[in-house]
Amino acid sequence: MLKKLDISNYTVLARTEIEFSPGLNVITGETGVGKSLLLDAVGALLGERRSGLPVRRGADKAVIEAEFAPSNSDEIRQWLKENDLPDDLPVILRREFTRQGRTRIFINDTPVNLNLSRELGNQLLDIHGQHEIVTLFERSRQLSLLDAYLNRPDLQRRYRSTFAELGELRRQEKALRRRLEDSTSGRDTLLRQQAELDELQPKASEIEVIEAELVKLENAEKIFELCGKICDLLNEAPESAVERLTKAKEYLVDLSVYDKSLVEWDTELGNVRSVLSELNRTLLDLNQNLNHDPGHVEDLRERHASLTGFLKRWHYQNRDLSEVVDEISRGLTDLAGLKEQLQQIAAEIQAQEKSLIAAGQELSADRRSAAQKLEADVHQRLKAIGMVKARFQIAFEEPSTETPYADGLDRLDYMLAPHQKMPFQVLQKVASGGELSRILLALKSALADQDEVESLIFDEIDQGISGRTARLVGLQLLRVARRHQVIVVTHLPQIASLGDAHFSVRSTDLEGSAQVILLNDAERLEEIATLLTATGLSDGALQNAREMIASARQMKTAS
Repeated sequence: MLKKLDISNYTVLARTEIEFSPGLNVITGETGVGKSLLLDAVGALLGERRSGLPVRRGADKAVIEAEFAPSNSDEIRQWLKENDLPDDLPVILRREFTRQGRTRIFINDTPVNLNLSRELGNQLLDIHGQHEIVTLFERSRQLSLLDAYLNRPDLQRRYRSTFAELGELRRQEKALRRRLEDSTSGRDTLLRQQAELDELQPKASEIEVIEAELVKLENAEKIFELCGKICDLLNEAPESAVERLTKAKEYLVDLSVYDKSLVEWDTELGNVRSVLSELNRTLLDLNQNLNHDPGHVEDLRERHASLTGFLKRWHYQNRDLSEVVDEISRGLTDLAGLKEQLQQIAAEIQAQEKSLIAAGQELSADRRSAAQKLEADVHQRLKAIGMVKARFQIAFEEPSTETPYADGLDRLDYMLAPHQKMPFQVLQKVASGGELSRILLALKSALADQDEVESLIFDEIDQGISGRTARLVGLQLLRVARRHQVIVVTHLPQIASLGDAHFSVRSTDLEGSAQVILLNDAERLEEIATLLTATGLSDGALQNAREMIASARQMKTAS
């Protein structure tokens, strides 16, 4: 539950510290002193965005801090651990606003973002204000309330997960189709290129091999001349290199008789002679293998022109021909592969659509079953809060299997017949402000029996009601407070007198500031009396307040 709320310099609240109690906490105060600011501050703390500057005039920053002692401590600790946050209890949430417009949020003194703050807040607290009464007209809000009553998050997760996977498959299909369209536009080019390559039949590194061969053939005379000179020096000339090495080797053998360390040099000279002999054979082969046929040279030039012409014609200059061949082959293969991928993903989409419809139909069936129970539940609660003749209905459209929605196959409307002889109509056409407040209370009290959120806050739940109806609404809040901590902002004494703890928001007459105080019995009596009369405190008003508090005490004991 929400144990403590500490507010500093938030709008007109200079310094406020409130320690809430279990059960029903009521907050009253004069109109315009900022009762709803308390709930506004809690909403800001739990991640709601704020427009404008909420920092009190003259202050550097506003700070809102709340201390929660959750009954579901194991689940909260697990959530804190999963998000790498200190799992200390109680949980401390803090939000700061600076005059420069910056804001920071902390969970257990660790900075977090708005999303984490909201996620934790949804597990700790549920706020119901004027805004929620307005959103009660929205079909999406009506569906989410029914889903909360259904309390089958597993079905909702399964459907939403399948819907998301289907969306991803469709995005992939769209991307593949774009790639296929782009590839198809270049398909003719690839086919013409492949046809030319089939005719050319290029070999690996063929251009480089031809260029090297042409260099030799075009310089055959020079090569022949140089080879001859080298061979002469190695073998034919007087005192040739080979002969000189042979003599040197003989001398070295004789010399090694006197110095054994020279024996290894004998081996080295033998290796050098072998190398020179191998070089001689290589040069002779080079001379013999040179094709001096002019026709052969011309053939090589034509082949070279054909291969390089292909590269130039298709704008592949400065590219390796082998790489180009592979690229064209891959392009054609990818084109065929894209068609196969499209066929495969189309089959996956079809299967996923069937899974989505199956999940949606199961969720829809459970929603309709839950809707019948919620109708009966709300009907009984409406009777308990003074709408005796009202009838409540949840009307479903036919499930949309052709165009499933992100939250299921269903679209529905909350319908109300204020009297038995009146037809059902959608809420916005038939419900008054007071009726809407009571319908929301009936829904929320029904949901409270299903909900694990421990603390509920109500603002303006008493809109448009008074007298006996107000007392009935208060009793309904009291019933909810048996299982949950309830905090309600009210201007009605019939509700305020039922509180287990009573707080009053009062103006301090200091630059429009306000403070919140916990009332003792005497102060509470005066506060209730003030709410009962518009003419100021009187003995009669105090007596009426005394009787109302006593009556409330009896009702609480009886209930």
